[in-house]
Parts: sequence; structure tokens; C-alpha cells
Amino acid sequence: MNSQKPDADQTWQNCPTGTLTGFASRDRSRRRWRTARSVGGTVAVVMLLLGAWYRIGLSEPKSGASYGGIYCSEVKLRLDSYRDGSLDARTAEQIREHLEECSPCRSVWRNLTETQRQAAVAGENTFAVLQRTPACPCARCADHRESLLRLIAAR
Repeated sequence: MNSQKPDADQTWQNCPTGTLTGFASRDRSRRRWRTARSVGGTVAVVMLLLGAWYRIGLSEPKSGASYGGIYCSEVKLRLDSYRDGSLDARTAEQIREHLEECSPCRSVWRNLTETQRQAAVAGENTFAVLQRTPACPCARCADHRESLLRLIAAR
């Protein structure tokens, strides 16, 4: 192994002022950019996966009959807005036509309006009326009804 020995005439020379500070600053900057790229890439991948999960897993498939150009699942989701009159004219007309032709959705609509009417007439709270109103036979409505009852009871 060859070892180099400093010559007697070589002496240590100090770096010019600011050189080490510049090296350290550039190194910190590189590390920050590396971290930002890593985090940014991770966030982008997570957002992409969440979007795909929402699109595939959470979006409800259109199900049921399509009367009036709108499916049963869409009608059930929009009945509250239809009752409030907050839908655009085209959608409201589609729901009206659908309710004229589809007896299961018409039954859900009647239950909804009857529940509201009973609560208004009796001056009762919604929880009491909802408990004694007959439920829609489908599993989704039953789950929704149970979650509503739990939510109202928690208040």
C-alpha cells in the first residue's frame, strides 16, 4: 500500500470565505428537491388510486328500471331534492314520469311524503314518525333507514 506523505513545503490553505456555506446550501437544496419529488410522486399515486377507487367502488351502478329516462337508483337518491323542488326542470320531469310508471319507487315516494305529512300534522319529531313508518323492502333502503334512526337518536 502506498501512503502519501505531505511534503514539508506544502501547507494547509483555508478555503475562500463562503465556499463551505455554498456547498452546504446546495446540498440542502438537493435534498429538499429529492424529498419534494418523492412526496409529490407519492401524493399523485394516492390521488390516482383514490380516484379509481371512487370511480369503481363507490359510484353506485345504475340499477332498477329506467322509466322516464332515469333509473330507480337515481330516483331514490334524488327524492328529497325532488320534494324540496330544488332539481332542474328536466330532472324533475324525468322523476315525475318515472314515479308514474314505477310502482316500487312510487311506494318509496309515498312513504317519504306520508312520513313528512304525519310529522307536520302531529307536531312530532321525525324520529317518532320514522320508527313507526313501514320500511321499503330493499336492503339499501333498510340500511339507510337504520343509519337515519341511529343518527337521529344520537342527537
